[in-house]
Amino acid sequence: MGAERVASRELLLPSVLVLLLLFSVVTPLLSISQSDETSLEQNQVIAPSTSFSNGNGEQFAGQTMIINASDWLVDSTRGMDVWQTTSLNTSLTFDEIELSRDDRGRARGCLHEDSGGVWIATLEFGGSTSLTQVDTGGVELGKKCSIVVDERELLHIAYTNESGFLKVAYQRASGLWNMRTIENETNVSKITLLLDSDGADNVLWLDSNNGLHFSSYTTWWTHQDLLVGTRVGAQYDAYFDPDDSLNIFYQNLDTTQMIHGILGTDGNWTLTTLTAGQDLGPAMSFAKDPSTGNIQYVYGSSNSSELTIVRDLTGQENGRLSPSIETLTTGAVSDEYATQAINDLDFDCDGIDDLIVSRPAANAEIGAVDIFWGSGMGISSLPDYNLTGSAGGDRFGSAIANAGDVNGDGCSDLLIGATGATNSLGFATGVSYIFYGGNRTYSAANWSDAGEGGGDKFGGTVSSAGDINN
Repeated sequence: MGAERVASRELLLPSVLVLLLLFSVVTPLLSISQSDETSLEQNQVIAPSTSFSNGNGEQFAGQTMIINASDWLVDSTRGMDVWQTTSLNTSLTFDEIELSRDDRGRARGCLHEDSGGVWIATLEFGGSTSLTQVDTGGVELGKKCSIVVDERELLHIAYTNESGFLKVAYQRASGLWNMRTIENETNVSKITLLLDSDGADNVLWLDSNNGLHFSSYTTWWTHQDLLVGTRVGAQYDAYFDPDDSLNIFYQNLDTTQMIHGILGTDGNWTLTTLTAGQDLGPAMSFAKDPSTGNIQYVYGSSNSSELTIVRDLTGQENGRLSPSIETLTTGAVSDEYATQAINDLDFDCDGIDDLIVSRPAANAEIGAVDIFWGSGMGISSLPDYNLTGSAGGDRFGSAIANAGDVNGDGCSDLLIGATGATNSLGFATGVSYIFYGGNRTYSAANWSDAGEGGGDKFGGTVSSAGDINN
């Protein structure tokens, strides 16, 4: 009897295990079906960027902007104002260098050793450098060189061999180099290596007679002459459009024209002349503006003392800046001349904006504000009228601003700060003054207000408050 019970338990055990297994699988489904059906609240999506107003950004300098709930201080320093110098730690001497950058902005250079040989220099983030020799040979080896970086961050170079013919090399994933001479009949005087949309090598090069040639690689190398009969200047620039149309900016040495040429994928040229002149050249560089897609050009003059930049501003905000600077007026450094200057108000209410210039340290720091009345004939080099402080140390003109029309007469009013001026009790609290517009002479300010305590420097910064009671 006992043996039968044991046998029965042994027979039941597998069945129990199967039931438990099924129950464990079904249980989560039961819990899901019985769960709270309240939908989850979706997190707010944070935009990766923000839109800014028109302009070059300098109007934001010194301001704090809130982007994605974080405070960002706008630096007044331009990117081109800060230069970092890095030197290669080597005793070798190089007389030619061609630079490129990878997609992450790291510099890569193809260098020619003056005694012969091709070297690759790299500059990493943080300032570390390296120097690697790619090819060795006579003095002419690598005299002309061009370098590009592909999407895998591997290097491609095109350079002259010892005989001045065209040679190419590309870096394998292992770090080793494949090299071959691809043209051995024509001496090369200029090389530009380009990668097309498939990552294939394309070499634009000049011969010793300034004839332009194009060598490209698919499954083998092919060569063709471009702009036959045209002598192209030794300095030119080129790039591929996304559709593999070839763009080249060059000077025709015979006509002196500066030309932008586009070789379409259909084999046809489109040539656009920017300008011409015996004193122009070389064509140095050109590129698309990333914000508008418009082409920007840079070229020099024959005496190498001038650089011309041609910008296409189509589609940008209204207004153009003249590169010529005209000096309207000058003053003494000791007066702290032009600590502030504004020309955004029609102070005399004649329909023409006027120029207001401050001199807070003038006359033993009494301070003064010079006024130049605007006119259809231009602005005088000498002030037409000036306002002054009343005592030494007032620093009248510490700050100036267009106050708007604070008295409602239709004329702009002038707001002036004097950080050292005294209040009615004789304490140097600082005072702000308003002069109503519409006049050309003033015996006193139309309104003033002083700080609360000595040393407040009230009026150190002034600005229009707008319509504060409406």
